Amino acid sequence: MKLSDKTIKVLKNFSSINQSMLFRTGSIIRTKSTTDTIAAQAVVEEMFPFEFGIYDLNQFLSVTSLFEDPEFDFQENHVTISSGDSSSNYYYTDKDMIVAPKDITPEFQKALGFNLTESDVKSLVQAANVMQLPNIVIESKSDEQEIIITARDGKNPTSNNFTRKVGETMLSTSFKYVLLVENIKLLPHSYDVSIISDPGMVVEFSSKYDKIKYWAPVEQGSNYGS
Repeated sequence: MKLSDKTIKVLKNFSSINQSMLFRTGSIIRTKSTTDTIAAQAVVEEMFPFEFGIYDLNQFLSVTSLFEDPEFDFQENHVTISSGDSSSNYYYTDKDMIVAPKDITPEFQKALGFNLTESDVKSLVQAANVMQLPNIVIESKSDEQEIIITARDGKNPTSNNFTRKVGETMLSTSFKYVLLVENIKLLPHSYDVSIISDPGMVVEFSSKYDKIKYWAPVEQGSNYGS
């Protein structure tokens, strides 16, 4: 079995959410942060044969990079990675050592939806990093009906900021949803964005490319209808 470049890229991204991962039988891989705040799921090309845990995903990927076009032979307590005359046995970890989501297929009630282009994602994240801003704010004023996303400090009304118009809304009520930049771990793709109102208040980012989804909570200071 081989792992595609696309799957390797997704695994590297997921390692930024949680260094450990529990792989389950099939083609769906999932992760969540150890603080249980953000989660992600992707459908990959490969079919994993059974459930196993990798404690240090970054290390596992680094070992994989030692080989050119490696083969993966998943065995009972380890995976053998090989290419040509070289091979490595990489052992699984106890599943109880890993913080992992059981399933991420909830039925959500969506309050709002819009699209983010790959350019939108790159610009907002880059601006937040350059200006060291902690928040991404999704908002609209009732008299404008435009959806605006701003990189800024949500607790400081005079902070530096970077704003981008990303769509329009038919809602006649103003809203503001505040996210932590550190919770936005998106691969650079275009996304369908949904604001989930029940249960809880969560933002879902869904990309058809890589068949990947992310969920991040909104922070204090968010509001709807004020």
